[in-house]
Amino acid sequence: MEQCRDEGGSGKLGTLSPNAERSYRNVSIAAVVLASRAAIRGGMNPEAAFSLCDAYIMKIEALRDIRELQGLVGGAQNNFASLVRFLRQDSGSARQVQRHPLVENAKNYVYDHLHEKISLTNVARLLHTNPNYISNLFVRCEGISFTDFVLREKMALARSLLVYSQLSCREIASTLGFSSQSHFGRHFKRFSSMTPAQFQRQYAITELPETSPEA
Repeated sequence: MEQCRDEGGSGKLGTLSPNAERSYRNVSIAAVVLASRAAIRGGMNPEAAFSLCDAYIMKIEALRDIRELQGLVGGAQNNFASLVRFLRQDSGSARQVQRHPLVENAKNYVYDHLHEKISLTNVARLLHTNPNYISNLFVRCEGISFTDFVLREKMALARSLLVYSQLSCREIASTLGFSSQSHFGRHFKRFSSMTPAQFQRQYAITELPETSPEA
């Protein structure tokens, strides 16, 4: 699971924004998101990983001294790695989950391509299998269709973006690979019982909490 620390790159901060401070925060957020996805691939519950990721994003945005970002990100990566190690050590006494390599590979593809349009046909082609076969296998192993799994994961990420980012609903729809804002909105309402705009108005964090030097 230590690879989650490697997926963020060499550890040097790249440039994602003309503003240096904003750039450092963006790179730090990206590193934490990659660590959370690696943890999910390692067996961590997606909702738990997303929640922990959200908490770290809030801390990243709240830090006044950007020199503390590297330590915070390193701590986040270590935390995700430790949680996965604990889950694996505890797997002997935990309820065993039926896993299939094709389904796990399909899920990993979804986690890595949430910002794109994902089709079952394309995933089946990449995994050298038949779409109908992997569709049926996915339902049998996960208890949910492949399409609904993709939408569920996209909506979980959308909720985080609506709460913690300054992106508009239209920008989030485009970021997650939806053909239109209305298409995105229909699916979001199905999974969240409200429109993206309503969710953003109710839950968006517009003012971040003050952070003391000891935090």
